Amino acid sequence: YEDVYNLEEEHWWFLGRRRIVFSLLKQYLPNKDQLRILDVGCGTGFNLKELERYGQATGVDVSEEAVKFCKLRGCRDVHKTDGETLFFEDKTFEVVLGLDVIEHITDDDAAIANYYRVVKKDGILLLTVPAFGFLWGTHDEINHHKRRYVANELRVKVERTGFAVQKLTYFNTFLFPFVFLARMGQRITKMANGDYGPRSDLKLHRSGINSVLKMIFVLEKLLLRRCDLLYGVSLLCVAKRN
Repeated sequence: YEDVYNLEEEHWWFLGRRRIVFSLLKQYLPNKDQLRILDVGCGTGFNLKELERYGQATGVDVSEEAVKFCKLRGCRDVHKTDGETLFFEDKTFEVVLGLDVIEHITDDDAAIANYYRVVKKDGILLLTVPAFGFLWGTHDEINHHKRRYVANELRVKVERTGFAVQKLTYFNTFLFPFVFLARMGQRITKMANGDYGPRSDLKLHRSGINSVLKMIFVLEKLLLRRCDLLYGVSLLCVAKRN
């Protein structure tokens, strides 16, 4: 969490995902002022602070350390809870976000059902998850992921709770070939060196490299407002409670 706190503002992946998510969020937000928004798995709180621009933003996370960093960042309405059971009353929020959350949860169906329970009628759910099992790598292991998803699988899970999917797309597409090659390299290294331990992909590259990766990733924002992408390192779903 300390690494995330230090990297979240400028690291190309966090910044790119944030630009994409907030661009689509504006497109699909309910047409109301002062929204009640829930950020599930709010981490160290950078997105939570950004969400305060749209109304009352509440954050929950499984980690006491994450909650501590959120408060250090100035977030006030943040609570420790698990990702499967939420203590809020039914139909409390206009918007629920789960940014790279449900892949950590054993019963992801129960988690999505809980998101449905706390969303108001005509409210929206926005999820991001890692894509494609063949991209599984040491980053997934060290972050305690249970799975990676494909689009049809995520659609079924979301729709059987009662949500209507509004947008379902892969993203982080332009950098997909490089991530694929890196993950394949990790597998070969692991087979050749049995004691090759899990490690995170998160590290701050030199400023020039970070800027180039950020620029490439953020370019997808323009495409995603107009169309869905057929493959990528991650998946994004916007769904509405009818």
